[in-house]
Amino acid sequence: VCLASSPFMFAAHGDDHVDRRRFSAVGLRELFGGAGFASVDVQAMGSVGSTTHDLLHVALGYAHPKESSLTRRALRRLVRRCEPLFRRIDRLTEAQSRYVTTGHFIVARKSES
Repeated sequence: VCLASSPFMFAAHGDDHVDRRRFSAVGLRELFGGAGFASVDVQAMGSVGSTTHDLLHVALGYAHPKESSLTRRALRRLVRRCEPLFRRIDRLTEAQSRYVTTGHFIVARKSES
């Protein structure tokens, strides 16, 4: 058994069934299948809420040009306090996780000989 996770912060294309050059769900299934795994389960991690939260967290964190700014610290606190809202948005947009996700969790199994 192989357990893995893969970040994926870019939206999958509408033609996601042919999106094989990136670590999309289809690309991961093919990658693990090609490595000899007989069973490959790929689950999306999060949806619109998680993606929005993660982008804001990075933008207001280490990617912010003024790390010590009062505005940045206040906005980071606001993002933290809004985490329940982001989780609620994820539940409401779960069907969209096929296209908008923070990444994938993979469980791959070799066939038993």
